[in-house]
Amino acid sequence: MSNRLANDGVQLVTAGKYAQGIEKLTQALKDRPAPLWLLERSKAYLRTKELDLALHDAETALSVAFKRANRDHMIEAQLRRAITLFRMERYADADVCAYWAISLVDGAKATADDGQQNLVDANGDYKVTLGQVEAANQAEYELKKKEGMNAAMGNTDNRSKGTSLRNQASTWRLQALTAMEKLPARAPGRKVEVVKYPTPSAEPPTTKPAQSTDKVVEIESDGEQEATKPEIPEAILNHALGKNHEDEAWRVIFKNFQDCRNKNNLRTDFYQTDTALTASIFVKNVSKDDLKVDSTEQSITLSPIPSVPSGSVTLNLFDKIKPSETQYTVKSMKIELVMQKATPGKWGALKAGDETLSRLNTVGRFYHHLEERECPNASDLSAAGFGGYNQVWYNHVVAKLQAPKASKESKPEPQKPAKPVEPERSSHLPSIKATTRPDLPSLSNDALPPRMPVPAAKNAPPAYPTSSKSGPKNWDSVAAEEDDSDEEKESGDVNDFFKKIYAGADPDAKRAMMKSFTESNGTSLSTDWASASKTKYKTEPPEGAEVKEWDK
Repeated sequence: MSNRLANDGVQLVTAGKYAQGIEKLTQALKDRPAPLWLLERSKAYLRTKELDLALHDAETALSVAFKRANRDHMIEAQLRRAITLFRMERYADADVCAYWAISLVDGAKATADDGQQNLVDANGDYKVTLGQVEAANQAEYELKKKEGMNAAMGNTDNRSKGTSLRNQASTWRLQALTAMEKLPARAPGRKVEVVKYPTPSAEPPTTKPAQSTDKVVEIESDGEQEATKPEIPEAILNHALGKNHEDEAWRVIFKNFQDCRNKNNLRTDFYQTDTALTASIFVKNVSKDDLKVDSTEQSITLSPIPSVPSGSVTLNLFDKIKPSETQYTVKSMKIELVMQKATPGKWGALKAGDETLSRLNTVGRFYHHLEERECPNASDLSAAGFGGYNQVWYNHVVAKLQAPKASKESKPEPQKPAKPVEPERSSHLPSIKATTRPDLPSLSNDALPPRMPVPAAKNAPPAYPTSSKSGPKNWDSVAAEEDDSDEEKESGDVNDFFKKIYAGADPDAKRAMMKSFTESNGTSLSTDWASASKTKYKTEPPEGAEVKEWDK
């Protein structure tokens, strides 16, 4: 019974239904404290921003795994601690836990006292620096390269999993130390408070932050780390997407695309320094004599690969390499590639666009991504012209998904005749607090246009741009409905102005406007996504007004 509950919970967490997944896992954990279940629930708590509970589950999993001498679960628990502590802005603690995870991967004794938590200066601040870790990584890579990379890449699947966890822990170390170095001396984020094997309380923390009743989904933003991805309620996203993604035709296309992708998606792993990268493609029964490797500046094609329907595998690389210096080795379970980077620096992934395709795991996101690339109709991806849902069709869809977003700047706005302007406009418009970018006009009360009398609209359109089959609305042609109430008149002016700015903005500016406007209840507006993605907007009413909390 508990196994079935746990499996259901893990599947719900994977599907993004965190509250339901937490409920199932909690029921399963009443039977026994399995470390794997605790780690999955910790992930779910992290996504719902219940950080204290996420940390408690990670430390409980570590305690149970330590008692059972399960090294794999101990590694994952230390890594989960590091990620949660990073989110809590306890950067020194995050680095220490990530270091302990790496030590376990490298075979250190679980009971060994390495003294990492004691590396503090006279102020009590953690004194390990980003430069020290980067230098150590470089030295370690050079050593393993001299030894033939066997230690780095491993010769078994278990070692490959350890390498993947090690890479994750190393990445979180770099992020934590980068963030810590921005803090002043004696800041809480520089203090080390963790112990290697804590004794968590039997009862979890009772205080939980308020949660939204809306399911939360992530806005796509290529190359961003999980920690910095912005979020908006799914209800708002669906309103902007329209209903086309619910059509049966889109569901069929999405399902066949996922099936083809699973057949083509070979497991890979990689290890890198600033100048070189070693990648493993895990595939069996490849002939060493027959294998052909074609290397270009930003792609590598391997053929023949018997287990792939197309017979070949092409890696579209994250960045450019030196093609003439590519080397490869064929082993019984994998193909190993050693590449030299054209430009020194760290890569965010092995393959270009891989993170994007991985995030398109729902039909809504799949449709939205294609719509932004001027492919809003299911008929555009019909398999009829390709003889079915085959490899050629799949390559066609991938090309569409990896195309750049369509630019709207080339579409001129239709010219409108001038309208008479009233001699006065209301002075009670709500204040709009704006954060602007250099390439966009500053938004302030002085920038608001005077009100123009317009005929009443018979059918009010959606408040934001729609992705219906009839195409986007021309907001300049939508009339604002008049009313005798001064307050409603003023609100109409601001909404009309918002629509005009929104219609002409680029995608980043639209996301910034949506986030700032909705979070502040219409009292703040930003067009700078770089700033808006990191800001939590508060309701700031205009002078003379006050915020009223409604009973819930």
